[in-house]
Amino acid sequence: MRIEGNFDIAASRDVVYRHITDPGLMARCVPGCESIEQVSPTGYRARVTISVGGIKARFNLVVEVTREQPPGLVLSQTRGEEGSRASVLAADNELTLVEIDPATTRVSYASEISVTGRLGKFALGVMKKKVVAMGQEFAGRLREFIQTQALPLTLPPLRAAALQAEAPAEAISPAAQTATPPGGVRS
Repeated sequence: MRIEGNFDIAASRDVVYRHITDPGLMARCVPGCESIEQVSPTGYRARVTISVGGIKARFNLVVEVTREQPPGLVLSQTRGEEGSRASVLAADNELTLVEIDPATTRVSYASEISVTGRLGKFALGVMKKKVVAMGQEFAGRLREFIQTQALPLTLPPLRAAALQAEAPAEAISPAAQTATPPGGVRS
């Protein structure tokens, strides 16, 4: 199945690229991600739990970045299996960042996903909807982090302080305030 979409973030392309390639941040933004560990300069191991149509599956995934062109393109492959080996997931992923204007970046993503086994057999009908919903949740979490928490790090101190004072306190979710990157991950 092919999943694709895009969303805009109010930040420069360089800032978005720096954050979207940070494994610690990705662990906080990917729905169901329990852990992520860098195992090589371009490889990561992650544990992600997905609930689809009454089936709950915990996948042990290996993500390999196959090509990068900073700050505009990241190609990767994701492979893994459910802990009980009842389902196997494979995905070829493409992420592009396009500068809409100096302060806005469009993030576009496309994945060709294959799921076999228990999830592929029993939950395929709702799988695409679930993956689309997870993509939207990821986009919201990433946008919230970059636009509220990372903003002070990317602007001159006086402008950042003014924008921080203008942002309502509830703009930063309690989960985002307390989330910490998993151990062993370089930020």
